[in-house]
Amino acid sequence: MEKTDIFKSIITTLTGPNYNLWVQGMKSFLIRRKLWRIVTGDFHNYDFAKEIWDFLKNRYQTTGLAHYYQLWTTLHNTKQEPGQSVNDFLAQVQPIWHQISLAKISEDHLHLTQVLMALRPEYEAVRASLLHRNPLPSLDTAIQEIIF
Repeated sequence: MEKTDIFKSIITTLTGPNYNLWVQGMKSFLIRRKLWRIVTGDFHNYDFAKEIWDFLKNRYQTTGLAHYYQLWTTLHNTKQEPGQSVNDFLAQVQPIWHQISLAKISEDHLHLTQVLMALRPEYEAVRASLLHRNPLPSLDTAIQEIIF
């Protein structure tokens, strides 16, 4: 296998907000090449790899409504690049679809996500506040906060 073939199979580049998509692809890549045991720390000579993996997980992993919002935003912003085949484009969006299908979100929070995605940039502070709130606000409560 040529060196360039190895990198072609890693579709997603870690940018921070796309951590969950990146980790899914990277984990599959490492498992296929029988390197996952290095990341999990099963090979004790490589403890540093596990530390790096855990650091990235703690730094970038999002959960709940914030994660769901991130997935939909990523999907919405993903466009077929010039020269990119349809198959390559579909390979790029399928992991996003998969993660969205695994998300357990109420219809109320689905609607809240749609409202938050459509807001203008000046609402970013209230959007971030609502996405990271625990427990998550209802749609009505969130809309009241947005209005005020």
